[in-house]
Amino acid sequence: MLWSAPKRWRCSSALLLAMALNTAQANVQIEGLDKAQRDNVVAWLSLSRLPEDAARSVVFRRFRQADKEIHSALQALGYYSPQINRKLDFGEGQWQARFDIDAGPRTQVRSTTIRFVGPGADALQARYGQDGLTDLPLHHDKYRALKDRLLNVAVNRGYIDAEISRAELRIHPEEAAADIELEINTGPQFRFGQIQIEQDILSDAFLRRYVKIESGDVFDADRLLELQLRLSDLDYFQTLDVSTGRPDEEQAVIDIDIQTTPRKPQRYQLGLGFGTDTGPRASLATEFRHLNKRGHRLRSDLRVAEKQQDWSARYLIPTGNEVGTNWSLKVGYTAEEFGDAKSEAWQWQLALTEVSGPRLWQYYTGYEIESFRVGEDPRSETKLLMPGTSLTLRRTDSDLNPRRGYKVFADVHGAHSSVVSSDSFLQMLVQSRLILPLGSKSRLLLRGQAGYSIVGEISELPLSQRFFAGGDQSVRGYSYQSLGPTNDEGEVIGGQYLSVASIELDRLVFRNYGLALFFDYGGASDQPGESLYRGVGAGLRWRTAIGMVRADFAHPLDGNERGIRLHIGIGAEL
Repeated sequence: MLWSAPKRWRCSSALLLAMALNTAQANVQIEGLDKAQRDNVVAWLSLSRLPEDAARSVVFRRFRQADKEIHSALQALGYYSPQINRKLDFGEGQWQARFDIDAGPRTQVRSTTIRFVGPGADALQARYGQDGLTDLPLHHDKYRALKDRLLNVAVNRGYIDAEISRAELRIHPEEAAADIELEINTGPQFRFGQIQIEQDILSDAFLRRYVKIESGDVFDADRLLELQLRLSDLDYFQTLDVSTGRPDEEQAVIDIDIQTTPRKPQRYQLGLGFGTDTGPRASLATEFRHLNKRGHRLRSDLRVAEKQQDWSARYLIPTGNEVGTNWSLKVGYTAEEFGDAKSEAWQWQLALTEVSGPRLWQYYTGYEIESFRVGEDPRSETKLLMPGTSLTLRRTDSDLNPRRGYKVFADVHGAHSSVVSSDSFLQMLVQSRLILPLGSKSRLLLRGQAGYSIVGEISELPLSQRFFAGGDQSVRGYSYQSLGPTNDEGEVIGGQYLSVASIELDRLVFRNYGLALFFDYGGASDQPGESLYRGVGAGLRWRTAIGMVRADFAHPLDGNERGIRLHIGIGAEL
């Protein structure tokens, strides 16, 4: 039997009417009230919904009801002694009603008495018995919200049969005062019983690592929802149906049954696209979701673009009891153009990824063999053993179309010539993004990058470890990775320092379509703060189910580049 905690969501009819009706008909005039009072009166006043040519008998009937409806509307806001003067006139084929209303003094809550009775009374009384509305203006919706909150407090602590056994709201109009008295009967406290997960693709011991509920824990519907989301985030199951058995009144336990449908063991994904940084591109991803009962996975990614080609295979071994925490083994190949240079590299990496709330730590050791060439210079080769660590912090109100959120990425890694490496260096990189709402349709987007490499000579660094700037995600108005120190032939060879900052304002102007203005500033150099370039422009925005589609028209303000450069992008912004 499917069971869910009782829900007692209530909403006043005044609120429902106010949502359905924005303004009164022109033939009803209301004077003497503030906006909140008037809106609520209009919502209650049935006369305001009559057409101008309504029959006189209907108008008279509704007009006679008006006093009672106005009293009800104002009482919902705490006004119990209104003075009402009204007048009804008939003209040629139309009518007009006028109401002059003095709402009178607003009723204040003089006292709030909350009593919990039953098995959970002592614990709940000590913590929640003082919650109330004392010394606040009386508002019926807030009174109902108080009752709902107290019930939810009890239900969320295992008292699933809790009920309000007494609710009194005593009004004293002559004193403009109200007294509230509430009694909540908790009933018995229920606990989790047996938790059964029906599935046959993973070992029970492996899956139980992610079940953070023990038999005997106090029953909490929120914890049950968290368990469902956690098991879903593992990405092994297509569906998860969580149901509760009939509460065992004698033992005061509730058994949990989770029915699952596994995802297909393999997934293949083909993608086509275009980016102004990389040109036309295609991708092919293959994933083996559960290679064995311990949840091991294998993923292969192939991406081919005009300026970048890469392939990687990653073997994941889940560890710990947090979703996303794992060991990984990776092998990959990358061929890429960096400004006027070209690079080819093979990488091998062993990494431990740990997830804790919004923090994602990664500890890794990688070995890379890179062959690169700058302009017509002879090809160089480096071999680097690079241990490092990175931290990612991310919070957002939407994965694909955020209105508020941030993301910070920090990484430190290096190599030393005495440990299986051809060169020595230490590199630090910080990247950040911040999105803030400005009203209901506008956003402020801030972006920054800062990097520093400690190295003897820049020529000792392979291209993949040098800093370049310019492009869609850097300084717009300049071509991809075209900003940086140059050699004697004027070819961009990359630098030791990276500094980029961006500010952008966007606004939806029609449904999901919008406009943006932006200013970017930054560059790569061998000395901090040198060779910084500015780009300014405007863009078009289209909010879609797969993220924001961006088309930016950027104008460079420095250097030799001229004209307007188009930058196109799509996808998540954090």
